Amino acid sequence: MTDASQSWTPPMTDPHDPVAAQWEKLRGLSGPAKKTGDDLSASPVPLRQPFNPRRRGAKPKRMKTRYDGRMDRSYRDPGRFGDLVQREVRRNGWNRNFAVGTIRGNWAGIVGEDVARHTRVVMYKEKERQLHIECDSTAWATNLRLMQTFILQTIAKKIGGDVVAELRIYGPRPPNWRKGRYHVKGRGPRDTYG
Repeated sequence: MTDASQSWTPPMTDPHDPVAAQWEKLRGLSGPAKKTGDDLSASPVPLRQPFNPRRRGAKPKRMKTRYDGRMDRSYRDPGRFGDLVQREVRRNGWNRNFAVGTIRGNWAGIVGEDVARHTRVVMYKEKERQLHIECDSTAWATNLRLMQTFILQTIAKKIGGDVVAELRIYGPRPPNWRKGRYHVKGRGPRDTYG
């Protein structure tokens, strides 16, 4: 029983046990471990190659083109965000509102940094196509009135000629003592300062 050619097998308790029989079969397939950690090669595992359909014999896909030879942009392809916004603006009729928002947001780019520091766009009247501008001082209001044609030309060049037809330029407004929505005419200003 101590023969070196025979391998040791644990005694089975039941010869008809299917689980034990499968374990014995697996033990016989695995065999003894022949390699140790010292004799393993230090070569790195080769990296997996990226999928290349041509390597497997697949035909390359051709890009769909229109009759004139231009590439056909499928409706499923994602478009540029700016194109999407422009299409929605045109479809909903927001062109003028979008242009006025551009003027308000880019006021420093239209009139320059120095002028923009002392002026601000207050409102836009759509029916009259008037842009109302308020200045820090009357001197800046006078200066802006002299530059009015230049500003209108710049707006027409950058935004469009049909957006603003007239500039209304105001100096600083005096403080308003009215509070709330409704107002009853009083007796006029009084000497309440001492």
